[in-house]
Amino acid sequence: MNEVREVICRSQWAKTLWVLVGLGVTGVVSALLLWAFTGLAVWPAVAVLSAVAAVAPLNKAVARVRADAHGVHSHTLLRRRRACAGATSPISRYA
Repeated sequence: MNEVREVICRSQWAKTLWVLVGLGVTGVVSALLLWAFTGLAVWPAVAVLSAVAAVAPLNKAVARVRADAHGVHSHTLLRRRRACAGATSPISRYA
């Protein structure tokens, strides 16, 4: 019975982080609409700040860590990392 198992871990706050992403996108859209209707130059700055506020939790909302027989794999929005099983074998002794 040499069965390969896989463990996947995600953030427990993923739903909350997606709500923050939605609020950030709503802020961008509303700021751009207000800029179009009023013409004030302050609304593009508000849109940029809202976009940054939307992207920050998005990176954590899509993060995933996976472990299998080949090693440990970490996926985020911008980066993917992999540690081979040989590098992580001393850790399994303590688990």
